[in-house]
This record gives sequence, structure tokens and C-alpha cells, in this order.
Amino acid sequence: MPPKEHKRRLFADDEVLLDFFTRLETAQEEQKQHFFYLLGLILMRKKILKFEDIAREGDREFLCLRLPREDKVFRVPNPKLTEEQIEALKGQLSEILDFQV
Repeated sequence: MPPKEHKRRLFADDEVLLDFFTRLETAQEEQKQHFFYLLGLILMRKKILKFEDIAREGDREFLCLRLPREDKVFRVPNPKLTEEQIEALKGQLSEILDFQV
């Protein structure tokens, strides 16, 4: 049997994702805010973060996501990404963290 040519991609550890997410909380750069939003969605899907509410301030929208073990709420700005932007971000995130979303 010939050896496999490409290495198997692993899923990132939840703690790595959460650490990356928390470090992005205060980021001002647009790209980092997009990653913050995408990681919030991923961590919510993994049940690490819990959806609490959607807050609106003027024309801005924020996801309010709770980290139950620390009883902390993150206000995650919704950058209103298109599906294409989300797919591109997932690819970039996979490269950065070397995992599959």
C-alpha cells in the first residue's frame, strides 16, 4: 500500500481556540475582528461559549456570548460577513492554527 502523501489535519484543541479568541477581544484591526467573530461562532458551536443575547447600538450589532466557567460575557461585534468572506476566513484560520474548521 503506498504511503499517504498529505498529512492528516487535526482539529485544534478547544483551549487553543479559546486562548486565541480571548486575545482577539481587544483587537482593533478589521481582519482580527473578523477572526474574533468567527472564533466566537466556532466556540459557540462547540458549546464552549453560550449565546446570551444580541445587543444593538445604532447600526452596530453585537453577539453576547458567555464563558460559563469564568462567568464572563464577551461582546462580539458582528462584521456582517458574506458566506464567501466566512469561507476565506476559515481557510486563513486553518492555516494560522494548522487545523481544520
